[in-house]
Amino acid sequence: IISALDSGTSVSISTGATGVQDGNIVVADEIEPSITGFVTLTLDAANNIQINAPITNPSSFEVFNLTLTAGNSIGINAQIQLNEGNLIANSASGGIEINGDIFANSAELTANNGAIAINNSIGVSRDFTSNSSTFDSQGVTISSFFGNLNITTSGALAVGDLDTESDGFVSLTSTSSTIEAGNINTSSDIAGNITLNALGNITAGNLDASAKVGEFFEGSELDAGEISLTTTEGNIVFSSIDTSAQTSSTFINPLAGNVTLTTNLGVLRGIGTVNGNGSDTILTSAIGGISPQAGSISITHAGGLNNDPFIVGDASINGTAGNLNAGSDLLLPI
Repeated sequence: IISALDSGTSVSISTGATGVQDGNIVVADEIEPSITGFVTLTLDAANNIQINAPITNPSSFEVFNLTLTAGNSIGINAQIQLNEGNLIANSASGGIEINGDIFANSAELTANNGAIAINNSIGVSRDFTSNSSTFDSQGVTISSFFGNLNITTSGALAVGDLDTESDGFVSLTSTSSTIEAGNINTSSDIAGNITLNALGNITAGNLDASAKVGEFFEGSELDAGEISLTTTEGNIVFSSIDTSAQTSSTFINPLAGNVTLTTNLGVLRGIGTVNGNGSDTILTSAIGGISPQAGSISITHAGGLNNDPFIVGDASINGTAGNLNAGSDLLLPI
């Protein structure tokens, strides 16, 4: 395998679909070829794939892709470092479990009939995409430097912290269950949007799509992202939301992002404040620059079973702990 990859030849290993053996592929020894050019290692198993030793691209410039296709489950139990290479993992009827750090240009995980469990950090330069019945990465961070994070499930979706930079968006969708998320950060000079859609409850930490730069910022745009949380049948609970835009430069227009929160049947609770300042639970103000433009705040709620009123300053049942601050439009606790 390594000698073929060293020579610039892509390698494909398949168990075939018929026969009397188990149809498993196990990587027991480290694979670290001296990549030249563009190569792909493809592992195609009728049953399971287990990666028990590191797979490494020693080059920061050459492309080493890894494609894993299994009829049943995929287990990644060692570090995969592809750098400029892409990871594709597709499980037809089982799940995908990751117990090793992953570094790649992009990563695409698919387990439409199974669960995806991620127990180690994932860092990609571009996009991270996942489709599965359930998804769990609680306790670890998934980050993208120049791309987006897009996770879709039919069942429960639970993530730890998520980070993007350079206009990368975060999209979480659970078509028939709940979403649990840690802190989500897309803050940048051009920040990405944060969108969460679920049938049931949505629970999240601090959501930051703000845009803040100093006096010597050399860019021409300062745009915060928009944040949208929507649940059809559940409640929404989050710590804080920040889509503000702020600069000390006098040469650019800071544009803050809009916030839209919708719970068709339940209640909404913002239980913390931005940066723990004890003041604003939702902040969409714009400060500095030539012509600062604040973002809007739109909240739709049903008050839950008891039709509880929404109270700014009381998040115990239906409301926010702190202010709703859209600059000149400021709602203070009553």
